[in-house]
Amino acid sequence: MKKYALSILSVALLMVSATGVKAKEGNAAVSNLKFGVVDLQRALNEIEEGKKAKEKLKAEFEAKQKKLELQRGEIEKLQADYQKQRLVASEESLKTKGEELAQKMRSMQMELNNAQQQLSTQEMQVTQQLLEKIKVIVADIGKKENFTAIFEKSQNVLLFSQDATDLTTRVVTDYNKKK
Repeated sequence: MKKYALSILSVALLMVSATGVKAKEGNAAVSNLKFGVVDLQRALNEIEEGKKAKEKLKAEFEAKQKKLELQRGEIEKLQADYQKQRLVASEESLKTKGEELAQKMRSMQMELNNAQQQLSTQEMQVTQQLLEKIKVIVADIGKKENFTAIFEKSQNVLLFSQDATDLTTRVVTDYNKKK
């Protein structure tokens, strides 16, 4: 994302430099510049499809978390049994119980890691799909309203702009209307 943002910034700087050359020829070129900004993170959080996707991912994670909590309870019970039997059980029995406990702990840790990785992958995929749709809307607004450039606001690519129009609310509204 940072490489993308730096590329956009570089293009914008080239455009401003090029228009600066034209400005020497006349101030008309500079007065026609129109810049906008969009806070993509805010847009992702505010569009209806984004809210629903976040809720769905959260529900899936919570379901997996409940399953893991049950496994944790089972492991705690096995640990308690193991501690109780340490004084009275045979060495072979303790070894078997210890291996069973270790196996269950490894299994639970693997499931936790898989759940986190799966959630992260799903979140990344959903975010990418939503961003692609948002980019289309931003491009439509840019073309219809003759913007010279529209920058991403939340990644701190645009450090200052006196006359940039924040289009985030408009993007969210247009996105939700297209559904």
